[in-house]
Amino acid sequence: MARGAVALGLIMFGLTLAPGAQAKEAITRLQICGASHCATITGARTLEVLMTEIGDESITPPARAPFYTMRPAKTREWPSTWPHYVYVPSSNTVWVTMDNGERYWDRLAFGDSLLRKATRDLKPNPAPKQWSAARVASMRLEGESNRGSPWRWFAGAGLALIVVSLVAQRARRLRRHQPAATAQGRQ
Repeated sequence: MARGAVALGLIMFGLTLAPGAQAKEAITRLQICGASHCATITGARTLEVLMTEIGDESITPPARAPFYTMRPAKTREWPSTWPHYVYVPSSNTVWVTMDNGERYWDRLAFGDSLLRKATRDLKPNPAPKQWSAARVASMRLEGESNRGSPWRWFAGAGLALIVVSLVAQRARRLRRHQPAATAQGRQ
């Protein structure tokens, strides 16, 4: 039974890692929103260029200006709505907010023309009074929710099942040996 529980645990662990690694490969749908409405960028090459270019450059914030918000749409390939972005076309910059709370500004070079094309039919959000972390963090898109990957729930349940199984098995062994030890002690 112990070998079976360990084998089951290894299988569950392997199943949780493989889809998790595969699921985080790439953003396949990026929603970009202005004051008027939202559009979705789905071109694989466009998204590859954008996501490669947005890095941790940590530049100083640009002057206040109209902006767009962006976030990934949940897909099988990217089951999260993080990270969040604020795109400021006038300065070719992006404010990045990671799900762990990390925030930074980054400058775009090649991706700016791709984003300008994606936003050509969108009215930008008006310039904020200031670019503060609290203000930018409050620029949330509707329907935002990120409760984690369902694979995390499966992994947690699988590990809990293994632990319960091992504890129950240990308790059965102790019960089997206890009466024999008691009987020997009486003699």
